[in-house]
Amino acid sequence: MMLKDKKKINELVINAKNGDSMAFATLMNNYKDGLYFFIIKMVGDRVAAEDILMETFYKAFTNLSLYSFDYAFSTWLYTIAKNNTIDYIRNCKKNVLHNCKKDFINDDASSFLNDIAEDKKHEPDNIVIRQEEKEAVRDYVSMLKPHYRILVEKFYFEDKKYEEIAEELNLPLGTVKGKLHRARKMINKFIGQNNI
Repeated sequence: MMLKDKKKINELVINAKNGDSMAFATLMNNYKDGLYFFIIKMVGDRVAAEDILMETFYKAFTNLSLYSFDYAFSTWLYTIAKNNTIDYIRNCKKNVLHNCKKDFINDDASSFLNDIAEDKKHEPDNIVIRQEEKEAVRDYVSMLKPHYRILVEKFYFEDKKYEEIAEELNLPLGTVKGKLHRARKMINKFIGQNNI
């Protein structure tokens, strides 16, 4: 049963600050479920959520001396969890964009964008990661000029063939292929400018 008595919680915090590991263990047990669900809502991955939760408790324990009773202990704990989760998401996005950079250099039909355009190829556990990848790529696609952007969206996100795009937009087939090639190079340049 979760402790809600502020006085009792503060007592446990004081004891934990004085080196009582049992007091800290009680605090961990009190908040672990709520923190876990808070984290998993943000990352959508059980293993990552468990790792972030453990990191949160580790940081809380090693920084207990910095905790001020001006704020609720739960607020302090959830702030640590939120910051850890944001760091995790940033690192994931950075890795995703680093992979984008490598794949955009390679002008291959089976490239990164082709993969993310077809979520059906991926296992359910990878769907969240692939969605992050799509969002990361879309950020850069949105920076393209409209005549490039529409081609990239149709080819990679709507999964249309070169011929279909050429017919739909009334463009020569060679123009479609050439512009898609240049669009990949531009996106690679955007990624490089951000030192990803």
